Amino acid sequence: MPKDLAITAWSFARIKVSHQPLMTSIASRSITLLRSSDYSMSEAVAFNARDVANTVWAFATLEVHDDPLLNALAEASVVLSSDMGAQDLSNILWSCAIMQYIHEPLLDALSSSAVIRLGDMSVRSLAGTAWAIAKMSKVHRPLLDAMAASSLSILGRDSASTRARAHDVANISWAFATMQLANAPLSDAIA
Repeated sequence: MPKDLAITAWSFARIKVSHQPLMTSIASRSITLLRSSDYSMSEAVAFNARDVANTVWAFATLEVHDDPLLNALAEASVVLSSDMGAQDLSNILWSCAIMQYIHEPLLDALSSSAVIRLGDMSVRSLAGTAWAIAKMSKVHRPLLDAMAASSLSILGRDSASTRARAHDVANISWAFATMQLANAPLSDAIA
């Protein structure tokens, strides 16, 4: 059931159709399931990390702000953060930034997990994570240091997708500048 709710929300967001009664129904049912979930149970009964990430991404994409749902998803995300993949972490942080939703325990848990997963992040996920952290004015120093190191590694590689990479590098550069964090090696590599 949670997977069905998450996929339905994701599908409507993917085609950019915001059907308010449907989203309200998904939010209501999701809150009930999230509040009664035992995250050690089977995926058929409880939301898993991907279900949470897809649901929060869908609501952010459709600009449907539902505080009770966001709170329930945040609590689940804290519990599930160590099970999340790089894309899940990046999508949740992006969603929080878009909805201007600040939940300190969530941001701390996601930032700590992202440090571990940075090597698995695509350039776009890394740039999206940097953008989200800057947009929310969240300075998680270990994450930012690790992002700078990952960015240096990416800049050192020869890439066929130079234009996409340039846009992502610009977003990373913007994020560090916005947070007024100087990183000399990163600045030198970008220059």
